[in-house]
Amino acid sequence: MRELKFRFIDIGDGTVYKPITLKELCLRIEIPRRIILESENGDFVDTDDFLDLLEKGELIADQYTGLKDKNGKEIYEGDIVTLTGEWEEIECGDCHIITYENGCFRVGEGYENEAGSYLSDWRIIGNIHENHELLEEE
Repeated sequence: MRELKFRFIDIGDGTVYKPITLKELCLRIEIPRRIILESENGDFVDTDDFLDLLEKGELIADQYTGLKDKNGKEIYEGDIVTLTGEWEEIECGDCHIITYENGCFRVGEGYENEAGSYLSDWRIIGNIHENHELLEEE
């Protein structure tokens, strides 16, 4: 069974928090004033702040795909990936966004389901929350 894990992003200040499993999130949220999320730089969100941010729509959750890229890094919804090898008509070096639609994760436009088995050939180069410049047309 695939591990249900999420990476949360505060859209107000751009803080990206360390991934947390759904099970751990449920256990932590039951205790008032408990730290729910932690960032790499030491920022944290406790139970009250977490619920407040969710209610205001200021916290985005990107779901873990259950897959890793060619470097072993976990791939999340919202990640920007590039193909490191060759695979059918996708051009090497193109940037693609990982999305979740209609019950499956997709790579860019139209590469659904079967692309999942090839994600080990992809490399994460950023995410849509922190690296908008990777998506800009030249």
